[in-house]
Amino acid sequence: MLRQRVLESINGGRRTMLSVGPVSLNCVDAVIDAAQICPFPLTLIASRRQVDAESFGGGYVESWRTPDYVSYVRQKDLKGYVVLGRDHAGPWQNEDFRLTLNEAMDSAKKSLAVDIESGIQFIHLDPSLDPRGIPPPEEILNRVFELYGFCSKLARSMGKNVEFEVGPFSNDLIDGLELIEFVLKRLSQYCQDNNFSMPLYLVVNTGTKVMETRNVGCFDPMLSLSDGVLSEKVKALIGVCQRHQIFLKEHNTDYLSERALWEHPALGIPSANIAPELGVLETGALLGLFQKTGRQDLYDEFVTLAVDSLKWKKWMLPGSLLSRENMAGIAGHYIFSHPKGVQIRQQVGRQLQEQGINLDAHLKACVRSRIEKYLRCFGLIPV
Repeated sequence: MLRQRVLESINGGRRTMLSVGPVSLNCVDAVIDAAQICPFPLTLIASRRQVDAESFGGGYVESWRTPDYVSYVRQKDLKGYVVLGRDHAGPWQNEDFRLTLNEAMDSAKKSLAVDIESGIQFIHLDPSLDPRGIPPPEEILNRVFELYGFCSKLARSMGKNVEFEVGPFSNDLIDGLELIEFVLKRLSQYCQDNNFSMPLYLVVNTGTKVMETRNVGCFDPMLSLSDGVLSEKVKALIGVCQRHQIFLKEHNTDYLSERALWEHPALGIPSANIAPELGVLETGALLGLFQKTGRQDLYDEFVTLAVDSLKWKKWMLPGSLLSRENMAGIAGHYIFSHPKGVQIRQQVGRQLQEQGINLDAHLKACVRSRIEKYLRCFGLIPV
């Protein structure tokens, strides 16, 4: 049972659980491989943009439909070491901002129903996205309750065991104790009234924020302060969660300093997510391999395809001016499965094979190495 595995893992020592967004096929394979050497739960947590139900056209990763994605992982992870999760399930999370709130909630429920039926074990409910602006916490809670009830009842009717993560409830770089206390009291009462288990995790802002190819939050700077401001704030947030029998979950952990990563278990941060860093890493490694083929034409084609996708835009800091290569580095993994992207990669792969280099094996090794760095820093595998 997932909840028991997580409880034993977190309570059994100083360690931080890791969830990885499947930004590419090589990333998925790297997580599956890493899970075989990690004695603790390692989660693949896919957003709707990455993997979705067939009725929504699948996602940008291999154009995967949810059942096919689950089947792929389970066929390669025969012992079931990988936990399959859904990230950011909620209205407008597929970025169709033409929908009304009711339509967006219905879309989220249809996607979630396929998740549960397909065997997704862990669902992050995140109704904070809204084209009109971030809703107040009470409104986010109401949407959480609607989705929580829908998923819980459906899972029970199917005989499925699904765990949950909820939030965030603000966009502050560090959440306030009063907000977290309010959310947890309301959440506890809701679960008690409906005979539901409390969620496994609450998403809490600990001062991390990813933009472009760096962490622009206050986690690293505050960690460096001699008076221990960050430590006290984070420990207080963890304490509030513990009193309500729920674990804190940190998002946007990408690009933190190695010192900050080592501090996660020491601070008692139970769980953290990474994703965009791995996509940028793999794209950078791919662009580096272009140079070995001497095919500047293919390099230029790939850069143009990535830049024209505009997938880099949401990661940009205000007023920032990036080169085309940097834009491609941010957006490259979004077009790995684009027909033209596949064609370019195949051409490069054939030429590299003549030099004794297996393209995907090389890229997967790069991604796995970075994942294992997080596993070491988080106390999940030996140093």
